[in-house]
Amino acid sequence: WTFAVLWSMRTSAKLNLFFGVRNLSEEFLPPHLAYLESFFRRRAMNLLFPFCVTAASGVLALMVVHAMAPGTPAADVLGLTLVGTMLALAILEHGMLVLPVSTTALWRWAMAKRRAPPPPNHTNVPKNAPRAEAAPLPVDHDDKLFHAR
Repeated sequence: WTFAVLWSMRTSAKLNLFFGVRNLSEEFLPPHLAYLESFFRRRAMNLLFPFCVTAASGVLALMVVHAMAPGTPAADVLGLTLVGTMLALAILEHGMLVLPVSTTALWRWAMAKRRAPPPPNHTNVPKNAPRAEAAPLPVDHDDKLFHAR
């Protein structure tokens, strides 16, 4: 059941992104994948979204009803609770795709670290000390990989 929830909600999220949602979070794409932004549409909501959320909410309701039914074994209650919680979080994630709030504000701290220059190398070397130059690597001119045939 865990795999079914993960697969179905991931596929639903991908399709909803493709058909258009308000919050694409395209700023999280790394530079070499920035071209993927051209495949996304920005819309308030698409026609598939209500069906996905309604179906997932219906499955979640069935899970809750079955877990709360008298006589349900404790192992089933625990399993349904865990999978149901994961499904509820996936529904919440789908909701964040269309709500008029900036969800990327939660993750700006991570984006700042990715864009920030690397920290300086703090060693106990005085500022005016001469820098040691790296010795050039030896070149093997007999190496057949570098010779054109």
